[in-house]
Amino acid sequence: MGKQASAKESRYEMEWRDRLTRYSMAGQTVEAFCQSESISTGSFYHWQARLRKRGVVISKPGVRRQKADTFIDVGAIPKTNLVVHPAPPLVDVEKGGRFDITLELGGGVVLYLARH
Repeated sequence: MGKQASAKESRYEMEWRDRLTRYSMAGQTVEAFCQSESISTGSFYHWQARLRKRGVVISKPGVRRQKADTFIDVGAIPKTNLVVHPAPPLVDVEKGGRFDITLELGGGVVLYLARH
């Protein structure tokens, strides 16, 4: 009986691998794809997670992840939008010193850097 269950499980896994591959090529939302396949979104996410745990990752084509070291140009920041705070005392960062940096870039964009 163990071999039958194993064969059935392998068949389901292959079906879901094929289904997830079709999803990656379909260009649809998960909900729309599941409706077209007559499956529940719960089953979709269950099998996606299950196969991901086994090392199977299927992503949508054309979805590119940005490299961590890619520079993003946010454009020029007019001086009128800059808020300058007095500089904190210098600390020796290599000795584990603390620092807080706040950059108000304008347009509601604020960048905080801190080491505690």
